[in-house]
This record gives sequence, C-alpha cells and structure tokens, in this order.
Amino acid sequence: RNLSAQQQVDQAAINADQATVNFQQNVVNQDQSNPATDTAADNNEATACAGMPPAPVTVACTNAQNADESADASEIPNQQAQLQHDQAQLQIDQANLQGAQAKARQNQILGQGQVLTAQATLNAARNEGNAAIQQAQASLAQAQANAQHDVDIAQGNLNNGLVQLQNAKTSFASAQQTNANAISQEQIRANQAVHQAQSQLDQASSSLQGLLAQLSALESGQIPQQVVQDAAQVTADQQAVTAAENTVAGTSLVAPVAGLIEQVNIAQGQAIGGGGGNANATGSGTGAGALAASAASGGPTAFNNAAQNVTHAIVLITPTAFQVSGPVSDAQLPQVRPADAVYVVPAGGGNQLQGHVVGVAPAALTASGVATFTVTAVVDSVSSSIHPGSTAQMSIVVQREVDVLTVPSSAVHTVGSSSYVLVPRNGQSVTVPVTIGASDPQRTQITSGLHPGDVVVLAEIGVKPPSGAAPSGGAAPGGGGGGNRAGGGGARTG
Repeated sequence: RNLSAQQQVDQAAINADQATVNFQQNVVNQDQSNPATDTAADNNEATACAGMPPAPVTVACTNAQNADESADASEIPNQQAQLQHDQAQLQIDQANLQGAQAKARQNQILGQGQVLTAQATLNAARNEGNAAIQQAQASLAQAQANAQHDVDIAQGNLNNGLVQLQNAKTSFASAQQTNANAISQEQIRANQAVHQAQSQLDQASSSLQGLLAQLSALESGQIPQQVVQDAAQVTADQQAVTAAENTVAGTSLVAPVAGLIEQVNIAQGQAIGGGGGNANATGSGTGAGALAASAASGGPTAFNNAAQNVTHAIVLITPTAFQVSGPVSDAQLPQVRPADAVYVVPAGGGNQLQGHVVGVAPAALTASGVATFTVTAVVDSVSSSIHPGSTAQMSIVVQREVDVLTVPSSAVHTVGSSSYVLVPRNGQSVTVPVTIGASDPQRTQITSGLHPGDVVVLAEIGVKPPSGAAPSGGAAPGGGGGGNRAGGGGARTG
C-alpha cells in the first residue's frame, strides 16, 4: 500500500513535469513563429510616408523606412534571447521530468525487489539531472548575456533610426520650403514672360499698322518719302561696300604658286602698279625645224613681257615646279597653242624633260627690227639637273604624227618649195624628189617619193647642203636643211 501511494505521488509529479515541458515547448514554438515588430517605428514610417509628394521629398519616406527596418532588426535579438531562455527552461523541465521518471522507476524497482539497482539508477539520473540543470543554467546565463549585448546593440540602432527619422522629417520640411520657393520663382518668370510677350505683340501690332498704311499708300500710287530715302541710303551703302572691298582686295598680295620667297624688293607703304607675275628670263632660240628657247633669271615671261634685267617686287622659288621661257617669231607664233607639249634639255646636257605651254605674251618684244613673242612652259617632271635661274633648250611640239615614214633631217635638201633626197644607185648619188611632212631637228616625215627600206645619203662634214624656204607642215617653220652631220654616208628610211 505504501508503495502504491508512492507510485501515485511519483506519477502525479511526472504528469506535472510533463505538463510543464509541454507548456515550455509551446512557448518556444510561439517565440519561433512570431516575427519581430516595432510599433513606434511603424507609426513613424506611416507618418513620414503618408501623403508623400513626388521627388525629391521621397528621401524622408526612405529614411523612415530605413529606421523602421533598423527597429525591426533590433527587436530580433530580444526575441532570440527570449527563445534561448525558454529553451533553457525547457531543458530544466525536461531534466526534472527525467528525474521524476527516474524516481518512479526507482520505486518500481523497490517494489520488485531491486532497490539497490533502482537506487543506483536514481542516483545516476539525479547526477545527470544535476549536470543537465547546471548546463542549462550556464546556457541560460550565456543566453542572458548575449541577449543583453544584443539589446544594447538594438537600442543603439534604434537611437540611430530615431535620429535618421528626425533628419528625414527635417529634410522633408526643407524640401517643401524649397519647392514653395521654386514655384514662386517660376510664377515670377512666367509673369515676366507674359509681360514681354505682350510688349512684343504691341510692337508687332504697331509695326503692322504702319506697314498696312505704307501698303495702302503704295497701292494708291504714292511712294513714301521714307522709302525713297531708304533706297538712296541702300545705294550709297552698296557703293561704300564695293569701294571697301576693292580697297581690301588691293591690299593683298597673292602668290601665283606655293613656294619660297627668294627676294622682296618692296617696302611697307610703297605704291606698286598692277600686273606682274612669275620671274623667268629668256635667251636666244636655236634649232632646225623646231621652236627652241632658253631661260635665265631676270628675263621676260609670257606673263611679264618686259625688257631684260627687270626688277621684280617679289621673287618666288618653287623647288618642285620649274618653268622656262623663250622667244618665238611672229611667223611661228600661230602654230603655238596653250597646253602644247614641250621638251626641255637643261644646260650642260642631261635627260630630256617633258612639259607643256602655259602662256604666250600678248605683246611682242622688238630687237634689231625683229619681233618675238615670249612663250612660257612648265616642266612637268622633276629632275636634279635643273636649278632656278639656269638656261635650258626648249622645243615645242606643234604637230605629232604616228606610224609614218621618216628619214634623218640632214638627208633632206630643200630648194624653193621643192625638197629632195640623194639615193645611192650604181655607185652614184641620184636626186629623188620627195614630199615632206612634219619634222624636228632629228627626223623629217616623207609623205611621198620614198619607200620603207630605201637608203638615203646624209650630209657630209664640211659640205653645206642647199637650203631654201621653210617646209610646209613641219614641226615649225624655219630651219630647213638640217646642218652638218658627222661622218656622212647612208641611212635607211624608217
């Protein structure tokens, strides 16, 4: 009977401890399921964000939201600390339950005759319970310390959030005041723009009335005096502008080509005449059946057909562009045209350079009763054998024939208007009349009288062949018989 009563007491203790464990378990579960909230921060957020106008004042609402989130975050450590406390209490209750259960088992063992074993088990259970209680108490103390630390941090975060909230409210008020000032300034500018537009409208209306009045006067045939005066003023202004433009144009010296200035023979303020151009000189022209000229510094050109040794205002040197000028007789001049090809041989020999005619002097130079016209050509190719101021031999191509029968010019003899060549036959030279075409100092075209492959006799040294008038159709009039050739003998036509 005593054992049964003790078992009932033990069972009641077990039931009570089990109820306590279940309660603590429910507390823990509730702590885990409830999220952290902060009513004061939520109220501040609702106050800052309620009726919020457009940007830039949304900064206040953003700061309030940040403060609310900081407050919620600060509440989480408190909940975690409470959870740890409840879990520690649960461990204590579970230890008590284990102790009660162990005691019940001891009583059962006593009832079964195993008192010693049950006592040992009870002692072990008590020891385990005590150890569990001590561990739970240590965990509870650590949890309380951690919770206090987390509470301190959360309190600091809360204080920062409150400060940020106050700053947000201040920024919101400042933004409202700034917006009010901006709206006031915009209203002032808008009023000014309206007044200015009204003034412009009044001026335009007044001008329109004046123009309508002038239009009515013009339609009735009346010309306002102001219009007459304005027209006279416009004419005078146009004349003044033209005179000013002419004056400005007269003050500019423009080089005909790009190059280096070699000489400047004028001074600032000195009056000079118009015209003038490139500085090139001339020499005597020689050559048979072709136009020839030489150039030297200081002579006339096609653009300045002046006397020798003329002084130029400014002399330019073009290192990569050369021109040569020389005289052409008035009889030869009709055959010369701009863009005609020329061949230039610098003084002292060298390669033959190509060029083209760029100008013919409009007036003649007369010397010893002979009239000549200066022709100027530009050398198209570049050579190190030509230098500014040097002389050169220039030949102008006035006619070009391709794939024709020619003989050396020294083989052609002209008497009057007739030409002939000497052909060797049976040891003697036989005269053969020929008709000539184009010619130059080296070759003469034969249009009739010979055949390809015929042999002709060249002029001999020391023997002057007969000569007469210039051949028709040649490269240029004048020249004639071609002069002496070294060696003499025969040559084939080609």
